[in-house]
Amino acid sequence: MNPAVQALLDEIARAKKRAAEKKTQQAATQQTQYGILHIDGHLQLRLPPPPPKPSKEDCCQTGCTPCILDTYAEQHRAYEKTVEALTKQFEKAQKGEEAGCEFVHPHTALPGGLLDPLRFIGIPVRRTQDYGARSRLLVLEATSNEFVLSLGEHIHLRIGCRENGWITKPFTPVMIQDSDGVVRPHVFVRLYPGNPMSRFLSDVQQGTTLMVRGPVRTIENMTRALACPGPTVLVAGGSGIAP
Repeated sequence: MNPAVQALLDEIARAKKRAAEKKTQQAATQQTQYGILHIDGHLQLRLPPPPPKPSKEDCCQTGCTPCILDTYAEQHRAYEKTVEALTKQFEKAQKGEEAGCEFVHPHTALPGGLLDPLRFIGIPVRRTQDYGARSRLLVLEATSNEFVLSLGEHIHLRIGCRENGWITKPFTPVMIQDSDGVVRPHVFVRLYPGNPMSRFLSDVQQGTTLMVRGPVRTIENMTRALACPGPTVLVAGGSGIAP
């Protein structure tokens, strides 16, 4: 085959490949875009999916604060407000489009990362380190981009099974640079004799998968408590601020 023809065919093949890759990227991007979008010259309203509703069995019945069902109720109220606001903005945007001017509301994207406030996610332990007989460090196999906690947020660890019952306890990880230079969540735990959670955590080794839910927020509870008339009693335990 003529070299010039072959070069042309190769360039066409590369162009087709780039076009296919771009189309795939656009499709993937559109799947994570929500709000009022300008697609193919038209305004479209793409609502985010509602938060997944946990089952009654997802509640561990151990008095977690907030309960996973309370977290779902709060997220669903926020979702309804978002849908209402986007619907109103979409109606205004349609009127603006008909009048010859363009108004597009920036899209919103679902947050990424490993954590899920409505689901327990399995995260392996990268390494452990004992500090005497009563304290232990667990470093989780996650990066700071995957494991995102804001001020006033912590996580819940769960052990047990549905048949024999769950045990769920709050912990506050600290994001610290690990020995390989990567910032990872470090969970410092205090071990108590005869405590089921302590027995489990004392046996955790590298590669053990921990069931983690989060981020869990309690700052709203504190705000509501402090806003109530009369005296306020605060009860906290452990080294983390997770009342």
